[in-house]
Amino acid sequence: MLQNSFAVALRKRTPWEAVDLGFKLIGNNFKAVFLPWLTLFLLLIVPLFATLHSHPLLILYITFMVMPLLERSCLFVLSRSVFGTVPTYKEVLKNWPKQCKTGWLAHTLFLRFSPSRAFHLPVYQLENLKGLKNRKRRKVLARGNGSLSLNTTFLFSLFEAMMVIGVFTFLKDFVPNAYLQGLVDDFRSTGVLNHHFILFFVGLYLGAVAFLRPFYMACSFSLYLNRRMELEGWDIELTFRKMAGRLKGKSTAALLVLSLLTCFSTHLAAQEDVLNGRFQRRYSTRSGIKSPKKVIEEVMKTEEFNRSQTVTRWKRIDDAENRSPKEVDSVPSSASYRVFMELLKILIITALVVLIAVVIFNFMVNRRELEGGLKQERKMKPATVTGVALEEQVLPENLTDEAMALWKSGEVRAAYSLLYRGALSKLVNDYDIELNESFTEADCVRAVKRFSESEVSAFFSSLAGDWCMLAYAHITPSGNFSKLCSDFNSCFIERSEVAS
Repeated sequence: MLQNSFAVALRKRTPWEAVDLGFKLIGNNFKAVFLPWLTLFLLLIVPLFATLHSHPLLILYITFMVMPLLERSCLFVLSRSVFGTVPTYKEVLKNWPKQCKTGWLAHTLFLRFSPSRAFHLPVYQLENLKGLKNRKRRKVLARGNGSLSLNTTFLFSLFEAMMVIGVFTFLKDFVPNAYLQGLVDDFRSTGVLNHHFILFFVGLYLGAVAFLRPFYMACSFSLYLNRRMELEGWDIELTFRKMAGRLKGKSTAALLVLSLLTCFSTHLAAQEDVLNGRFQRRYSTRSGIKSPKKVIEEVMKTEEFNRSQTVTRWKRIDDAENRSPKEVDSVPSSASYRVFMELLKILIITALVVLIAVVIFNFMVNRRELEGGLKQERKMKPATVTGVALEEQVLPENLTDEAMALWKSGEVRAAYSLLYRGALSKLVNDYDIELNESFTEADCVRAVKRFSESEVSAFFSSLAGDWCMLAYAHITPSGNFSKLCSDFNSCFIERSEVAS
């Protein structure tokens, strides 16, 4: 039942004015909307980042699918603030599970990809309609503001993208250029973005969502309110109620109305007498009729005016006489428009099917590589890296024994050079790590950390550090060379024997 205490002025608005009303609703209830929303949002995001920080895209996917459930807290606050009763923080959190009962599965699956999802959400949450009634109701609502709900979704998507790009552009100036250049070089060499870089962008996007999503819900809800007012005439009903309230208890007005009705009925009776007198004066002497009212009643009793006929014929179920009157709306209802919408629906469904098929195909092709069991052929392996030849033919068969012999004979540089060349050769040929000829020792260490096991990465970092100290600073490393040789065997020789 419509209440009299509205927090907004009820009048017919254009769709864009309704969108502006949504921003005004958020401005008047900013704290009541944002505090519960951010609480639920953080309760979802913080555990996801704590447990799935190594899979940022999975965090993004889970958040994207669960978002419609979190948005219901915003709609709960807005729907009550319109009627002048703003719920408290505790009431919103307490009632949130109840608000998610209707349509939660549909909104987290196929309706999640509907651009009019937020516009139709009140049908599920506030009207609690299901099945055929729900579909009919959504069609009626979409005839008025459905097209603008699509534009609103598109605009807020652009706002989120611009916010992410703007914040990234601002923060980029505080990051050293050498670090950014290293990220670019890593991407060019490996074709894979840095994990922390992806995690950072996911965090930026979720921050934009946390700030803009309540505004999006408010604009969609105001469009829904505007359409409800058009369909049900809330402004007219409220005006009559105010008039009734003003007239209530005023006896003089009631007496005035009663007197007017009495005068009106007396006037009708007098008018009837006058007409009967005129008829008798003009026509009674000619036709002998004294009372025209009796004559009319006798004529209406004749067979011509009381004939009935039953006609039986086939009729379509959706015949025009059985359908409700067509709503006056701003969306065209021509045949070409319906054909266009059907084609658009087919294109969207086809695009989703193709996208799913491509994802499944790529997963099937690369599943063994994802599991670490496929050795795909990389690009042509470099002959040298950092000026060191990597051909296995130029390396001795018992590499660690030869290096140890050189160490004992006092040829420290040659021993480290042989062990370093052997490690690079094993990484390229056995571990399939892509190393470019232009890589420095630091680039090689970063590539190994990204694609190899922690044990191999730690060994190579230690070996590369000792080799740089000896090759460029001409300082003999203080480490145990025999331990380096044993670590080399455990990382490369024993692994290849197990694999064979």
